[in-house]
Amino acid sequence: FVEAALASHAVQREEARLFEEIAAAIQAIRKTHKILWRRCGNIEPRFYFAGLLAATRLDDRDWELFAKKYVPVDRLDSRVEALLLQHLPSAGDVQLERWNFATLVFAYNGFAEVGTPEGLRIYEFGCFANHSCDPSAVCRHSLRNDSVAFFATRSLNPGDEITFNYLGHSGAPMEQRRRELWNWNFLCTCPKCEKEAEQAQELVQA
Repeated sequence: FVEAALASHAVQREEARLFEEIAAAIQAIRKTHKILWRRCGNIEPRFYFAGLLAATRLDDRDWELFAKKYVPVDRLDSRVEALLLQHLPSAGDVQLERWNFATLVFAYNGFAEVGTPEGLRIYEFGCFANHSCDPSAVCRHSLRNDSVAFFATRSLNPGDEITFNYLGHSGAPMEQRRRELWNWNFLCTCPKCEKEAEQAQELVQA
């Protein structure tokens, strides 16, 4: 299926200064508030940037859809955003809790925008697709019409789950994949990982 983006944020020329201010402020916060920074998940500047734009620019209808996305409840903590705001004279008026929630939405649901490393997109339905190291689909982005398309990698029947590989690859060893996937706050138990875990256990017991 094909879906247009609900929210799409890349660093445009006129917003470059704001992104640079966020990146510089985060560098300072990492040094002066190390415990808080680790507690809040070591989130990259691009997620705070995209979250700020979403928190201040989405209309009520789009925000209602945006707010249905997954965020880990234990990461709902706007203290980093409060510190950032002290360093951002160009940020304007923003609700800290809304900014924090939007940042987490992008961190745990955002699709990277091809060709623009800082760009992120949120999709109404695509963001609900689960990960698998042996996925039933691959996703492809289109910059031309700001959309994502999912293509089946095998025959699917009505009711079969559409999954894709969050990492974009599946050739790495299971332990490496699981470490990388922990960025999304879960331990992968897809059929491929479970099979490899069983095989590893059998080797230990042999």
